[in-house]
Amino acid sequence: MITIGQPGEWLAEALIGRLCVVHVVAGLDPVNGGPSYSVPRLCEALAVAGAEAQLLSVAEKESGQRAFYHKGYHDRRFGWDYARIPILRRLRFSRALSSALHDAALTADVLHNQGL
Repeated sequence: MITIGQPGEWLAEALIGRLCVVHVVAGLDPVNGGPSYSVPRLCEALAVAGAEAQLLSVAEKESGQRAFYHKGYHDRRFGWDYARIPILRRLRFSRALSSALHDAALTADVLHNQGL
């Protein structure tokens, strides 16, 4: 296993490319449980290891869509469609997230769905 800083690291990256990992989680509010803590930490660890990490999730009700670069990974939160309709809000549906996931599937090496 080649670790960061070892001779030959650049050669390994040139031969196999940079690993691109996309994590998908319904929401990052602590109310949603363990994934709201563990998935961002996993993205941080992947970034430290040299992977290109991206976290896609549904934003909280009033937050709206936003994207930022945080601790070495891209965190993208998408608008929550039907958040005010009691029966449908439980689905945490987001057309924007669905579209972004479709786009990410074209280039990602790994798509890890966290229970959607």
